[in-house]
Amino acid sequence: MSQELPSQTKKLLGLDVTITALNPNVDLNDYLWTFNRSNVRIRWMYDLYLRMATGIAYRMGARFYFMGYESKCLQSDPEIARNIWLLIAYPTADNFLNLFVNLFFESMNLTIGTLSIQERLFGFSKRLDQSDSLPDKRIDYTGDKSYLIHYFKKPGEQLLKEHKDALTEAAIAQGTTVFFMGERVATLSIGGTALPSPSDGAMIFEGPDEATLESLLAQPAYQTFMEQTTGDYIALYERKF
Repeated sequence: MSQELPSQTKKLLGLDVTITALNPNVDLNDYLWTFNRSNVRIRWMYDLYLRMATGIAYRMGARFYFMGYESKCLQSDPEIARNIWLLIAYPTADNFLNLFVNLFFESMNLTIGTLSIQERLFGFSKRLDQSDSLPDKRIDYTGDKSYLIHYFKKPGEQLLKEHKDALTEAAIAQGTTVFFMGERVATLSIGGTALPSPSDGAMIFEGPDEATLESLLAQPAYQTFMEQTTGDYIALYERKF
């Protein structure tokens, strides 16, 4: 007999908004990290939308960990390629749902959000690497580091966990660091329709420059990992916060 999958639901304008775990062991009362990927239509409008949204999101527990624009695409599956990447942490599924069904927040999504971006992809993940402390407020990035983002499909639930240590060691040996590693653990549906989330995991690497990050891809541990993934999207990103 199969176990029931954990889920949480709230109402938005009469529609059920539901987060459903992908396996029975996922704890929806612990931190969830959201992958938010889109293509920008009007960049200045999207920047305005984010500044308006972050205030109310922080009050509801959200913590914005990374946002960046694609600067150079290295490998791309058109199905999942997007040029904006936003990573947000929520203490629980309930925190996310409270924000999502907030009518003021939803009105911003339907107006400025819809006008400024398109082709959204979305997914919930659990973080696998060592967690850093989360910022208490949005902090614009003023450093000079470069970032490489790789998200992918995978054949099994444990693939990234199995390769995490080898990838971390390869990153350190190459003069880079793991900024984030996460595997998809839950889906979001509205009115019974699941939002598209065609990738199963994601990694962000931080390095001193783009050339160093690109050289990481040639390392044996990275090549071994990529032999087992499909639908890979790999790109360099300009970090904004």
